Amino acid sequence: MLDEERKEQVYQDFIEQHTGLIPRMFVQNHGVHFGLVLRKLPFGADYKSDFFFFSKSSIDWHAVLIEIENPSSRYFKPNSNEISSEFQKAIHQIKTWEAWLNDQANAAGFLASLMRTASSSAHGKTPHYVQVCISTWAQSRNRK
Repeated sequence: MLDEERKEQVYQDFIEQHTGLIPRMFVQNHGVHFGLVLRKLPFGADYKSDFFFFSKSSIDWHAVLIEIENPSSRYFKPNSNEISSEFQKAIHQIKTWEAWLNDQANAAGFLASLMRTASSSAHGKTPHYVQVCISTWAQSRNRK
């Protein structure tokens, strides 16, 4: 599958069927809240994460927004140390999400809608937003 050129949605579908592949590096000691990972979570009028989950500790919440990229994408331009346009686009997308979430009104609306889902125990807690861009870009693909 990784050696073939496919659309990103093919990989999205595969990860949805194999949820163990969803990165959990920001999972805290209480785990993924309710064991629930949402797909294609819309926020704002223009944004949608590929995956989303809440994770919490006793005093803290992480709201984790995940963007996946096509494995055939490259980090660098061929024979160069310059970042590729594909990777620049992914970084820009994450930075745009971050800017949107840094607006207090946007963050409050997003948080209010999510906290209704998360649980009443979340009220009064402020989550830390973590955006993750994942890819299965292989080392051999990075420098080709």
